[in-house]
Amino acid sequence: MTFSGIVPIRKSVRTVVLAAAAAWLAACARDRGPIVIGAAGPLSQPLGVSLQRGMRLAVEQINARGGVAGGRLLELRFVDDSGSPDVAVRVAQALYEDRRVVAVVGHVTSGPTIAAARVYGAGSNPIPVISPSASSPELSGISPWFFRVCPTDVSHGPALARFARRRLAAQRAAVIYINDDYGRGVRQLFVSEFRRLGGQVLEEDPYVPATATLEPYLSRLRTAGGVDVLVLAAEPAGAELVLREMQRLGVRWPVIGGDGMTGIEETGALAEGLRVST
Repeated sequence: MTFSGIVPIRKSVRTVVLAAAAAWLAACARDRGPIVIGAAGPLSQPLGVSLQRGMRLAVEQINARGGVAGGRLLELRFVDDSGSPDVAVRVAQALYEDRRVVAVVGHVTSGPTIAAARVYGAGSNPIPVISPSASSPELSGISPWFFRVCPTDVSHGPALARFARRRLAAQRAAVIYINDDYGRGVRQLFVSEFRRLGGQVLEEDPYVPATATLEPYLSRLRTAGGVDVLVLAAEPAGAELVLREMQRLGVRWPVIGGDGMTGIEETGALAEGLRVST
């Protein structure tokens, strides 16, 4: 499996650090207990598991060095948004109302992040929030208190299209996408750029997390003569479903996709040869 760096991150995160530092200093004036940072995402899903592992490791290392702000230790408060915008609003409100929480890392996916960002930025005591992976262009400028450290779909979709045309020499493509803000964004921008570069998109097929099988899409593509590249604007569970059904059907098209599939590498050999923009 290949993870391809697509674009450099152009926006400095210094603003995020300064905002968090200001909040921490304000907290220092009140007490000397732990500094609490919220963390929100789909905690039972691969991207949420990665969030937890990464944050716990970082906090362990920072605390082992004596903490921050004159020796104060960091403490994490995890909340599970289940990857749902409706749930994200509720858990964001809970974090916002917890006056111990001085900043939030999350949410992980675009739909929940869009829903939650307005909660954190509202009222007289906004909370700085930084997402590691929410890539919807709708988040750009959504709040002066929201930041992220990943490219947007505006980068991912076109970069995948250029990779398909220039590196894979693909003429015919198909897209299977999760029908949410993330999937629609990557799909739309991939299709636009791929066609601009002279490629042909045979199908754009949606699915939702409850979809039991994607075999009809794949069988129809096989009957049409196959594709030079299959693009997955998907999350790990959807990508795994596609890859297993491709295996059962005996089709071996090159597969590429966006950063939403991070975590698919845990399937081992099934993901061999898959390329992901990240």
